[in-house]
Amino acid sequence: MAAFGYQNLCVLTDVFLILSVVFAGIHLILMFRVWRAWKSYAPELSGVQAQVSIIIAARNEAENIEACLAHVFANVYAPGYEVIVVDDRSDDDSPAILRQWVSQYPNLQVLRIDAVPKGMPPKKHALTVGISAATSEILLFTDADCRVSSDWVVRMASAFDTDTEVVLGPGPYHAEPGLLNRLIRYETLHTAFWFLGRAKMGNPYMALGRNLAYRKSFFERVGGFASGIESLSGDDDLLVNHHAVGARTRVLMDVLVYSEPKRSWKVWYRQKMRHLQAGKWYRSGSMRYSSVALLSWIGVWVVAIASASLASFGILAIFLVLRGYMLYIAGQKERKVSNIFVILPLLDCLLLLYHVLVIPVAGLIRNPKWN
Repeated sequence: MAAFGYQNLCVLTDVFLILSVVFAGIHLILMFRVWRAWKSYAPELSGVQAQVSIIIAARNEAENIEACLAHVFANVYAPGYEVIVVDDRSDDDSPAILRQWVSQYPNLQVLRIDAVPKGMPPKKHALTVGISAATSEILLFTDADCRVSSDWVVRMASAFDTDTEVVLGPGPYHAEPGLLNRLIRYETLHTAFWFLGRAKMGNPYMALGRNLAYRKSFFERVGGFASGIESLSGDDDLLVNHHAVGARTRVLMDVLVYSEPKRSWKVWYRQKMRHLQAGKWYRSGSMRYSSVALLSWIGVWVVAIASASLASFGILAIFLVLRGYMLYIAGQKERKVSNIFVILPLLDCLLLLYHVLVIPVAGLIRNPKWN
């Protein structure tokens, strides 16, 4: 019996080892393909410039809107640009602050929303109002709690040529002390790695509304936000997921728009619940690549923990080193990105738990709120 048990244990150990190698191999191959897109990146600038409209939807952003506008107006762009802030039912000091800015900047327009049509998600309605008022063909989008760079307008606008319809960029968070901040930044880098890399490969499937541009004619042709209109979020990723074409989508991996991170786990959780609502409306085919990558990533961790063998943990360690290296190279342009990777095993485990536990729960939340 002892011999029989020992033989079975050896077989089980071998099975775990094979599974570890298979899962790690699948994930790293998929990741390497995306990483090559990052490594081959060169700024895609057409040199063609035209006047643009910058649209910012804001609700109760009195604490952020001035800094946001200061960064926007620090941009120098020869063809010119208009800035449209859509004040969506703010009941803080936002209206008074915006009136002061309008008096100083003639190219700033503030549109006030006092009521949202029934059945229309508030932010999608606010953006639709802003887009309708825009006088330019090329539309740039950011959020009120974001800080764009001084060359953001010229870089985003110059990415458009006659065939370009959509331009995507990353949206990292400011570095602050604490585990939550590192997890937020790691999750954001991880997301950007996959969606920007896949877009560079010709398969755009999501976007970040805080660093996004597209043509007004594109928005009107696809029916605006009609696809997935039931989702509170998705004003950015659903539009790209349903309608962006690889050959007409450009990626600017080095044009970063920073955001203020959440500072409590509870607030961050609520934010993610809102953001993740759009996931259920993704085209199924667009997520096959990501689904295989996720399942293989889960597999490496589960096998290592289930087997509790040195061999499986050794494969996990090699896996994390290679995975971490590719993510680090992709995120090198971010400020203080290196302090994320000091605790990579912990962050990777927490991020995996987030994918396994938090994301499925988001599908059960029916009525999250915008601000």
